[in-house]
Amino acid sequence: MALGAGAALTGPGLALAPAGGRRSIGFLLPATREGFESRVEALRAGLRELGYVEGKSVAYEYRAADGKYERLPALAAELIGLKVDVLVTAGTPGALALKGRPRRCPIVIATIADPTSRASCRVSARPGGNITGLMFVVAELNA
Repeated sequence: MALGAGAALTGPGLALAPAGGRRSIGFLLPATREGFESRVEALRAGLRELGYVEGKSVAYEYRAADGKYERLPALAAELIGLKVDVLVTAGTPGALALKGRPRRCPIVIATIADPTSRASCRVSARPGGNITGLMFVVAELNA
């Protein structure tokens, strides 16, 4: 998650925050925020190493469905309405909630079993579009 969001945030055209502004990352969490805290902290630490300062050059927005997946599309719409620069989610439920969303915003999916059949990636080797992430071919290795 840290690598994907960091790469999306620092990729071409996104490397610098707008004049006097900051970049923002929106987290769409299928479970509770606490359940993802260690991974989110790893991302924040990596961005700090790259010179991003929370509250100055980067801001974080969190929306957690608390295991109620039917809430994910509305929470995704909230984050998109905030015009975050990168959307980060985990697993198939989060990916499906972001499927077909605006292509102007990179989407990072942490740990998904099969993005080609569920998350609108055309092929895993060259997915195209605005979606990237980490796919586990063997479900037992997911943890």
